Amino acid sequence: MVRRLFSLDWETKHARHLFGGPGIEVGTEEGRDLVHAGTVHDGAGLLPGNAFVVRRSLADGAAHWIFTADFPVTALDGDEETIYVAFNSGELVALRTSDGTVLWRQRLDVGGQPVVPLSLMLICPGRLLIGTVDGRILDCSVAGSADR
Repeated sequence: MVRRLFSLDWETKHARHLFGGPGIEVGTEEGRDLVHAGTVHDGAGLLPGNAFVVRRSLADGAAHWIFTADFPVTALDGDEETIYVAFNSGELVALRTSDGTVLWRQRLDVGGQPVVPLSLMLICPGRLLIGTVDGRILDCSVAGSADR
């Protein structure tokens, strides 16, 4: 069964067009939320700051926090502590799930060569699998910002 939750755009006062992206569900049984990504297009193409990750209440669609970026999100995954976000620029960003604060950010490279992440999956705490545009799958430790 499919049920409409809410509009993709949480700001109804602006005339803009949003394109959706990947998302996950987080939270407790008392308050489940959706963390999802997308881009804002206003006729001039993708402008700096017009990509986003947002945490929204599944009950009413209200935005709890918004993280903006300059490049589209290719993938995201996470848990109750950290949301991992991959961008088509080759950057990986870790956000605190509760408030969207940036915990760390890093450009991905293999052997000194930049790679672009297309997919990622948190397989256990501190370990991500990242699929790249050139067909590799990277098994990455993400133990914390102090280990970066």
